[in-house]
Amino acid sequence: MNETTNNCRASRAHNPFDDGARERLRRMELLTETGSIKASALIALAHTFAGLLFDDLCDASQDYSGVQTELQQLFDAVDRAEPRQKFLLLCLQYDRLSQVLPDPIWWISGTPEIAGEFAGHFIRHLKKLNCCEEVVR
Repeated sequence: MNETTNNCRASRAHNPFDDGARERLRRMELLTETGSIKASALIALAHTFAGLLFDDLCDASQDYSGVQTELQQLFDAVDRAEPRQKFLLLCLQYDRLSQVLPDPIWWISGTPEIAGEFAGHFIRHLKKLNCCEEVVR
């Protein structure tokens, strides 16, 4: 094994902005063979990670009002943002929780049209979860 391969195992290998990123997204079935977005897969992924982030916010907060405050700040910022900026705001939420950006989201970051659509689904699901009364029980 060469030195470059050994070094890449310790950190993220490759770059979501390189020529191979779209192929990775195809293998994850987020893009079709022709390069269009597979909406059902992207929605499922967005909902999954939004639910996990919501749970992480609940775990990190003293009470539910802290979660609501945190999310309201995000929602206010997202309402004024362009699609790509919305995606970056989601990434900042992971930073605020001192979490590494999940790999699928990392790979989406290099493809603006997917990133914006992913962010829209993610935010809509977070808003839905934030309004859910089951959480406060």
